[in-house]
Amino acid sequence: MLTLVLLMIVFLFFLFTFFKRTLQKLLPFSFCALCASVFLTWTGLFILSFFAVPLDTTLLGILMGESITGLMYKLTLRQQLQSKNPVLSLLLILLGTSIAYFVLTKNFIVSSLYVLVPIFFFALLLSLPKKKNLSLKTQHLREKLEHCCS
Repeated sequence: MLTLVLLMIVFLFFLFTFFKRTLQKLLPFSFCALCASVFLTWTGLFILSFFAVPLDTTLLGILMGESITGLMYKLTLRQQLQSKNPVLSLLLILLGTSIAYFVLTKNFIVSSLYVLVPIFFFALLLSLPKKKNLSLKTQHLREKLEHCCS
């Protein structure tokens, strides 16, 4: 199955790369050829699983993780939000992981909300405009978070 999946990603990648200009005119959004290839591959595998096609959940999980990371980069780094609010990236990864887990296992873990909800509010708090009269500790923490990837 791995070889077929790899071949599908390669095929879709070149297809999207060669026809990107045409597709961009038809679609109301921009896309990454690699991200679209991976997304369509795991979506296709997932749909096939409803028709009794055996599913390699490990491989599906890996592909979903790649899409989660690609989506996080698309939503944060491309929009220059990463440097303003790195906790937003963390939130997107955690949400994507939780959703992928639910899709793969059909099991929602309620206790995951104990992690997701506080991170959501922390990301929201960091999205607020910077105040000039923040304490030194708060400024230091905000700077460390803003430069977590550099």
